[in-house]
Amino acid sequence: MDDGIEPEHRRALGGLAAIAAVCLLVTAVFAVAFAANSRALVDGYRASAGSAGMPGEAVVTAIEDRRDGQVCLGLFTPENGGAAVEARIEVRGECEADQRIDARLASAHTSPFIGDEHPRAWEPGAGDWGMFVPFTVLFALACAVPGLIAAAALSRCAVLAFGRPRPRT
Repeated sequence: MDDGIEPEHRRALGGLAAIAAVCLLVTAVFAVAFAANSRALVDGYRASAGSAGMPGEAVVTAIEDRRDGQVCLGLFTPENGGAAVEARIEVRGECEADQRIDARLASAHTSPFIGDEHPRAWEPGAGDWGMFVPFTVLFALACAVPGLIAAAALSRCAVLAFGRPRPRT
């Protein structure tokens, strides 16, 4: 079979194609993580600023002390009188049992990269949305690096398979 590819280039093509495939897979996984964290970042910022989310009142019913700080859980009741919803409650500072706050409810996003099983009720001015910034930047960089490696591997595959481009004369 003569396809015009030199025999010594065949192994290199296979290796480069495998590298490109792995890098594209890693890029796809980190792109999903980047999208999930970006959405959580924007939703949290907008809800805590009062420009998004359903307005209502949240009541803290449980407080979990975790290694990375307090997690406040409770019930959010929409101001339009709808049914109460279990939510993670983001407050300014520390929360207290039975604390009542005006809040805005942001939807829960199911993602293995966020870990939210509950929607979040954001008190105006709560700055916890900032916790998504480092992860968003990290996942963006984690997308870019293997993506660039894949692009370089694929361009090298093209050169090996088709030869170097020749200038037009």
